[in-house]
Amino acid sequence: MLATGPFPAMSRRPCDGGCALVAFLLFCLVTLIGLSAPARADDLVIGAALYTDPSASLDFDAVRQRDFEPVPLPTSQGYSSAAFWLKVDIAPAPDGSPVRLRVFPPVLDQITLFTPAPDKSGDWVTVDMHARPAYGLSGYVLPAMDTPLTIYLRIRSVGSVSPHVWALPINDSVESNLRLNLLQTFYLTLMLALLVWSALMARSTGEPLFRNFALLQTVWSAQNLLGFGYGPVLLPGLAAGTSGTTYRLLVIIVVVVSIAFHRQVIGRLAPPPLTMRLFDVLQALSLVALTLFAAGFIAMALTVNALCILGLPFVVLANIFLGKQDASPGRTTLRVVYVALAFSIFLWVFSFLGFAKSRLPSQFNTMLHGTVTGILMFLILHRHGQTLVTALRDAETALLSAEARRAAEREHSRFLLGFIDMLGHETRNAMAVIRMSLGGKALPDHKRLRVEETIDGLNGIIDRSIDVARLEIGDKKVVAAPLSLADLLAEVLRPYGTARIHHDVPENAQITTDPVLLKVALGNLVDNAVKYSAPDTDIRIRYIRLRDVLTLTVENEAGPAGLPDPDKVFRKYYRSTLAHSRIGSGLGLYLVHTLARLLGGSVRYTPEGTTIRFHLTLPC
Repeated sequence: MLATGPFPAMSRRPCDGGCALVAFLLFCLVTLIGLSAPARADDLVIGAALYTDPSASLDFDAVRQRDFEPVPLPTSQGYSSAAFWLKVDIAPAPDGSPVRLRVFPPVLDQITLFTPAPDKSGDWVTVDMHARPAYGLSGYVLPAMDTPLTIYLRIRSVGSVSPHVWALPINDSVESNLRLNLLQTFYLTLMLALLVWSALMARSTGEPLFRNFALLQTVWSAQNLLGFGYGPVLLPGLAAGTSGTTYRLLVIIVVVVSIAFHRQVIGRLAPPPLTMRLFDVLQALSLVALTLFAAGFIAMALTVNALCILGLPFVVLANIFLGKQDASPGRTTLRVVYVALAFSIFLWVFSFLGFAKSRLPSQFNTMLHGTVTGILMFLILHRHGQTLVTALRDAETALLSAEARRAAEREHSRFLLGFIDMLGHETRNAMAVIRMSLGGKALPDHKRLRVEETIDGLNGIIDRSIDVARLEIGDKKVVAAPLSLADLLAEVLRPYGTARIHHDVPENAQITTDPVLLKVALGNLVDNAVKYSAPDTDIRIRYIRLRDVLTLTVENEAGPAGLPDPDKVFRKYYRSTLAHSRIGSGLGLYLVHTLARLLGGSVRYTPEGTTIRFHLTLPC
């Protein structure tokens, strides 16, 4: 586990452990697919024929007089409002036992069974399969027979119609149902593993791709649960019609989320804007399908949704091959994966639209497509996640190193501060002795003034050095309080007199800030102007307030030291070449710049001709 820091603690488990788990579940899934293959030797269905009633108006007696066309099972009829009649011939069980009949998929809207009456009277028994509890999991049991039996199924659905019928001896059906349920359970576990892995990766990395993939897996898994017939088991109060409607709503939501997810993945390759617009067209169509569904036009909504699914592979391939920028886990990897994904979508779409004949029941096609899509997206996101985790670990390591360096620098600064405090104390004592000694000497006024200026300059260097050291170790804290700006400025100007310095700060000017820090900042600006202005020229301090921001501008005419370099003026220890004739530390303006930021404001330098201007801007 990584040390705690600004990033979430991460281990190898979400990325590498997730890979091992998904690989294990995939192995189990493939094994169970082999064990649960639908083409079983003990399947008692010996023939099937189909009649299509376009108007869905014929009754059972009328349909029996029509000609049925032999069809293989499963049979894919795509989207249609017609009623489909299946005539199924079932052989008797070899052991003379009853026969369990199952019709797939369970989400077909209407499934009506017509079977000969057990008393062999010639009458027919009509069974509404949806009226039976959990019929999608248990099916319907036909009585034992000694000769082949012919049954009829009337099927109608607003969704894709791809019915399949199994008929197994009652004992064999228990084993078959168990294997099918195991297969579906392992498949759903694989989907859940991908969901949990992507959610953990989203939490660890903050990457939206993982969050959106987790959302996609959530909706897809919920759709599969209903599509496999587990709705009435998980939600006993859910009516059959409600379960089918909810399933088809989830079908549309899956497409909406899928388009957004693939757009996000492929958009990192920077394809041309025109081809990326195709994603927007598909997204708009999918939202139209969702709106139609909400308005009650379910068949039309599903048709529009199917067109979106059919168009998605073309849009994906166009953008993936026109992408101009590399992106994790690599452009070539993304292209290979998306070609395989497009092929999987084509097969899946063509099978449920009836364009391609599949020997697998619809739920097997769904599991196959879900597995292929999930694993392909996992491969992309797993490699992308490794890149992100590595980058985050490197960033965290660099940040921890930087924090360690800053801690060492702060400790070093504290040592320097102690040394400067000691040196300043001793130096001030020495300066005080020198000043007292000069008081008894008969010196010319200009020499006495020169000595006084030198002593004040040395004291100023010590004060600024201590202020800078305290700032850099974080000892200076902002303690804001309302104060009179005019009174504070008067304190700053008192040592300099008022002959040269003029200001227009109103008497009632108020500001809420740290008075100590603001006094230091203003003092350094004024001291800089006094020290480096041309002799006998005025120094002006201008006051401007706009709403909750005020600006104090300190300006003076440049003296012998000239104009400071705008690019270097706020650097620590910067002094212009000509300024070295005066005693100074190069810390004053650096201190102003640091204090201004600490107070939530800023300071700017805007020279104009021979005029030097510093603008101190602060929130009120």
